[in-house]
Amino acid sequence: MSEDIRKTAEAVLSNVLETMFFVAVDPFENDQGEDPSLKGSPNFFKGEIGFKGKYSGLLTLYLPTELTKTMAVNFMGTEENVVPEAQAMDMVGELCNILCGNLLSRLDKKTGYVLTTPRTVFSSPQEMEVDVCRSGMAINFSIEGERAKLCLHLESAAR
Repeated sequence: MSEDIRKTAEAVLSNVLETMFFVAVDPFENDQGEDPSLKGSPNFFKGEIGFKGKYSGLLTLYLPTELTKTMAVNFMGTEENVVPEAQAMDMVGELCNILCGNLLSRLDKKTGYVLTTPRTVFSSPQEMEVDVCRSGMAINFSIEGERAKLCLHLESAAR
């Protein structure tokens, strides 16, 4: 995986989360996701979106469920401090769509892409750990002191 793609993905991730969701993002120095100082969430949402074009593949995002609810409140700008779980799940799907669109447009401004409908499901820390992002990259990071992960699976780069 190209170091340029990794740096672009990290920049997009930080920019989107900080400007649209008002949360602080800190990437890990290693790809293993090991930082004992971080809070460990027992439950995660796993968002996915597929894409086809010059680059084809799958973007997967793991976010702690409770933090995601806070992010949804920030994103929607509501007065309410709590959002229903269904809205938090929808927000994760929309975040995957935003991240994927921003990343692909920064990697290639000329090619059009077809994106699948985002999908969000419940996940566990164990599933997040074993998703080694085959044929791709993992960006382990923290949001507000909690572990999170972005995986980018690239199937091909068309010529």
